[in-house]
Amino acid sequence: MRLHVPEVAAAARPGQFVYVRCGQTLDPLLSRPFSIAGVDPSAGTVDVIFQTVGRGTALLAALQAGVSLELVGPLGHGFELPPRRNPAVLIGGGVGVPPLMFLAERLAADGVPVAVLIGARSAELLLGVAEFEACGAELQVATDDGSAGYHGFPTALLEQHLAQDPDCEVYACGPHELLRTVADLTLRADVPCQVCLENQMGCGLGACLGCVVAARTADGGEEYLRVCKDGPVFDARRVVW
Repeated sequence: MRLHVPEVAAAARPGQFVYVRCGQTLDPLLSRPFSIAGVDPSAGTVDVIFQTVGRGTALLAALQAGVSLELVGPLGHGFELPPRRNPAVLIGGGVGVPPLMFLAERLAADGVPVAVLIGARSAELLLGVAEFEACGAELQVATDDGSAGYHGFPTALLEQHLAQDPDCEVYACGPHELLRTVADLTLRADVPCQVCLENQMGCGLGACLGCVVAARTADGGEEYLRVCKDGPVFDARRVVW
């Protein structure tokens, strides 16, 4: 879905999201958070990609061009782009891929070598292939059923990549189990890793505390952080998986 919101397009950073009301009424009551998949500041547009899974996304999927929607954004703490030009490895699965599309484009524009490892249940559910190729990223895909690329999970591809290039930096978004495995692999390889979490949100603004995640503190204790406000991007070492 392409949204014309010049202010958001000008300010958005990879890893941030927008909070979109699904229709013109308060039914459903809550808006829906969507990662920003790409922006075109010159056209003033923001792209989001979503899967139709319930009433809210079904309403959005049925909209026609030209309809106005209520939207808040850009929200959240995005990816910290590397000050150095170390190679970047982006890994994602399913609907966790869209924020990596925006990130890959931004990194490539900054001259950072980018490798992308994406996974899906089957070939027809792979996202962003054309977009990653267009920005010059080295792309590898994995599918659960073997219908495209590697037969298995993209984390197996990451393990191979870390062995070949220990000086890279990793950025990940996707299901909880994928992120936990990525965090474990990068910790063992002593490679920096940022993860973009996808917890369910009630308000998107940090008020309702419905999206909190347990995180480690500097003194070895634990605290709860709000994914919508303190994240959704975190250092993988901080998250209590």
